[in-house]
Amino acid sequence: MQKKQSLSIIAFSMSMFRGLTVVLLFLSSSLYALDREQLRIHSILLDNISINTFHIYINAPENIARSLLLDNIKKKSELKIKQENEEDTETLEPYYLSFMAIKDGKEFKARIIPGSFVSEDSTLSMVQIQFFDELKEGEYELKMYLNYYGKVQGESLDTKTFRIETRREKAGEQPFISEVAPAAGVAGDTIIIRGNNLARVSADSIEVQFIRKGKKKILNKNDILSSERPFYTSRGSKGIDEIRFSIPELLEEELGLMSIPEHGFRSFLGHPIQLRLMVANRPSKIVEIRYLSKRWKLIAGSVSISAVILFLLMISYIMKKFNFLKEILLESETNTYSLTKFQAFLWTLVLIGSYLYVAICWAMILGNGVIPDFNASLIALMGVSYGGMISSKIIENKKPKNEIRETSPSLKNLFCTGNEVDMARLQLFGFTIVSIIAFLFTMVQSNILNGLPDIPPTLHGLLTASQAGYLSGKMVSDDISVSVIKPTSFKVSEKNLLIHLVGTGFKKEMQVLVGDLGPFPVEFKNPSSCSFQIPGFEAPGKYDLILIPSEGKKTALKEAIQIQGEDEK
Repeated sequence: MQKKQSLSIIAFSMSMFRGLTVVLLFLSSSLYALDREQLRIHSILLDNISINTFHIYINAPENIARSLLLDNIKKKSELKIKQENEEDTETLEPYYLSFMAIKDGKEFKARIIPGSFVSEDSTLSMVQIQFFDELKEGEYELKMYLNYYGKVQGESLDTKTFRIETRREKAGEQPFISEVAPAAGVAGDTIIIRGNNLARVSADSIEVQFIRKGKKKILNKNDILSSERPFYTSRGSKGIDEIRFSIPELLEEELGLMSIPEHGFRSFLGHPIQLRLMVANRPSKIVEIRYLSKRWKLIAGSVSISAVILFLLMISYIMKKFNFLKEILLESETNTYSLTKFQAFLWTLVLIGSYLYVAICWAMILGNGVIPDFNASLIALMGVSYGGMISSKIIENKKPKNEIRETSPSLKNLFCTGNEVDMARLQLFGFTIVSIIAFLFTMVQSNILNGLPDIPPTLHGLLTASQAGYLSGKMVSDDISVSVIKPTSFKVSEKNLLIHLVGTGFKKEMQVLVGDLGPFPVEFKNPSSCSFQIPGFEAPGKYDLILIPSEGKKTALKEAIQIQGEDEK
């Protein structure tokens, strides 16, 4: 009997010692020793109202928050296994956090989403929770509890108020994205989103979220690279709303942290990211856009220029001549370069290259299989250019240019008539060059994924006016034109020089001045041929030729006759 009492005392002492040890360990643990005032709800951020998920930020030391939030599922599992095996469970830390929302006395329980714990810094942590029941609009109290496994209700640590804004009950009023234009850009570029139910609230209630590309159904804070508010919203008359926003600068830094790069040629142009809208706390579908590299225009432009060079080489191969520019611009009747041909060829080359640039960018970057439009202002510009070329040809058939065929063609033919600057030609030539430079500069600076830039109506009108002025000048040009002078060069010692003229508009009783000599009578043969005779010249040099009809305007040919000295060849 005494032995049994001794054993009982020993067993009781050991039990008390073990219990005291557990209590001391528990009292010394960080969870028990923690000041409850340090466990507080910092903020509440709505994640996705359609699936009732929220981001909860908690002020607590990182190790405590990790133990209470990150490991609670694991601890529950270990506790259940030990209880089923009738093992000792006292060595497990039995505390965990839980959350509950309350509105008008009604409780809404929530679960912590596994894997959502994120440590923001040493005193701030985030976890994602999901409520089992739908939260309607209104004001709620979020309570945070410190629970002990096995107890029905734990200790309330903190309460924070949050509000659910008005959410639409009709399924047809869910925001729907029908178009993103363009679906790519660099930081600062403007993106337009069109669709239904996008602009029925103020811009402050609309959020554009940029999401790391992946296949997660539930997003946490780390999946959202950045967010932006639209700077423009518009409600369409036919139910198609429009919002505009700028791609944020921060995306470039965030995308540099992406661990799974896209492979293939398109990866040199940028990164694919996902985008969704939150309109009055209602999410849209997720669409994909591309955050472009700063070098994307250089890559696409190089491909386009290479394609234009291949086009020119193809023309050269077909014509069997490397320098084929002369054949394209030359007017065989006068042996001069045509300004209207030059204008038409230059615009053709620029627009072919520009359209190739747009098509290549759309194919490489967007990859949507859509052929880009060729805008109406450029089509009208081509009409003006080619209309001017055809009209110029018709006018020249009636009133040929006053150019000598024996003279070699020169680029000055583009803005000169003979040796004189023609202001109508100079104006058309100048505005053609300036408008092409402005068009190319605008195309390079703008987001070409929106399509080719338009020619402004005022510039379009200016080019049309220049073309009309040039054609009008041709129509009121000299009635007499000379295309051939034979011969054009003499020695100073030669006498009684006979000169033949070929052209149009020659008349009877016409006279001619050569420099200061004359006038001399002209021997009329027909309206396209005549001749005259000069006694001779006293000094070498170049002399102007002036034709004087019996009525009408004079026709002057600058430096048409050349008199050489005896020693000249």
